Amino acid sequence: ALRRSLDNENVELISFGRRNISEEEVEFYERNRDRVQIFFMNDKETIISLLNEFANPKKMASFFVNNATPDFLFIRPSGNPIDAKGFEQMITGDIVQEKAEITKIHRFEFLRENIVMCIFTLGSKFTYKGTPNDDLPTVTSIFKKVNNVWKIHWMQRSTGNSDLSLWD
Repeated sequence: ALRRSLDNENVELISFGRRNISEEEVEFYERNRDRVQIFFMNDKETIISLLNEFANPKKMASFFVNNATPDFLFIRPSGNPIDAKGFEQMITGDIVQEKAEITKIHRFEFLRENIVMCIFTLGSKFTYKGTPNDDLPTVTSIFKKVNNVWKIHWMQRSTGNSDLSLWD
């Protein structure tokens, strides 16, 4: 994408979301850096962008299939694990997601240069097997940077409604 954009002489600004410049694109960037400004999200912005994409009801079902490590696990409130494909099947089968949003990020910590832990509350309104739910669970997530791309590696969702005042 960077190379194609820079081949166009009328381009003055390029903004990239969740990706880094590839080795093949470096020479094109170097050759054109005097005429084009290029902006990239930093790692924290990239991960928060991924979380917001997860919270999008239209993208939630396929989110982990598209953005998780091969050994990803989602730990459900029951304590039972499910992989990315299983999560997709569950969301498209038993759950009708009406709304979801990242309510608050409580912790965001780099455990290593390529591993991040993020704890957040997720406002979530959905129907599970015909039973309506309006929850505010706490979610613990671990992200790994694999081949220079941030991927979700682990997510665990609590039950019920979190007391946000306990996080202050």
